[in-house]
Amino acid sequence: MRFFRLTFKCFVDCFLNPPSSPIVCLRRIVNIS
Repeated sequence: MRFFRLTFKCFVDCFLNPPSSPIVCLRRIVNIS
C-alpha cells in the first residue's frame, strides 16, 4: 500500500510539475522500488 502511494504521488508530481520527460518520472519510480 505504501509503495502504491509513493508511486501515485510521483505520478501526481510529474503531472503537476513535469520534468524534462515522463521517462525521468518512471526512473524515479524504479529507484523508489
